[in-house]
Amino acid sequence: MKIKVIFRTARCVTVEVEDGSIYESKQEKEIYVNGIFYDTTHKTIISIYGLKPKTKYIVQIKIEDKEANIKTETLKEFITLNVRDLEQREMEFRMIRRLFRQPS
Repeated sequence: MKIKVIFRTARCVTVEVEDGSIYESKQEKEIYVNGIFYDTTHKTIISIYGLKPKTKYIVQIKIEDKEANIKTETLKEFITLNVRDLEQREMEFRMIRRLFRQPS
């Protein structure tokens, strides 16, 4: 039995368990993340959610007496800002300040 990482994001890792079955196996798989029980499944492609960005993990799969694990790391999380939206909001704030400015 082998495990390979097929997809990673900042908060999720998807692995494929190569155990001879195509989509699902008759044997139940136990999934552990850093030694902590995560879930059980019969599927061969497994997504693990709720992870932290830019963190190293060891994913371990157990099927009866067989065991396999793989080291992986989630990606860095980033945000893309739309500068045009920021410019528009700044203009709106300026207009609101002018409306509520007290006369001197």
